[in-house]
Amino acid sequence: MRALLSPLSLVGDKIRQDEVLKTTRVKGSNFTLVDVMEPIVRECEEVTRNEPDPEPAIKACIAEVLDHISSAAGVMRDMFATMPMDRADEVKEKALREKEWQKRLNGKTIAEIAMPLADACTSAAKTLKKEAASSIFVCVMETANLLKMYVNDLQV
Repeated sequence: MRALLSPLSLVGDKIRQDEVLKTTRVKGSNFTLVDVMEPIVRECEEVTRNEPDPEPAIKACIAEVLDHISSAAGVMRDMFATMPMDRADEVKEKALREKEWQKRLNGKTIAEIAMPLADACTSAAKTLKKEAASSIFVCVMETANLLKMYVNDLQV
């Protein structure tokens, strides 16, 4: 059992210390996978800190948040399919205010928790010179799904 005062968890430690996550960048951005996972992990550690067996709860929380992020990104991809990339920042800001992103977890919205991932994907879409702003949300979906597979396979 972890110390009650410690904000860290075994799940969080494994994610934060994973060499692949620490060195792999969201394609086309300067953000690592650890960068985009940190707010999700931190929030899930906080939400589950009073659980009698927090590790499975943290893992389930992270997977659930990634699910919400992925499904919201799918809706946004379709909503902004025709928006040009030169309006990417406006699209991202508008999208994060949509109801799919406003579900709350421990007082924070999914949008707030997902902001580093949305920023990374906006940066990536610009760097890779994507034409449609919807490519931001394709990136968010793909990254969230990839990270969810990683979390589901994580042994604690």
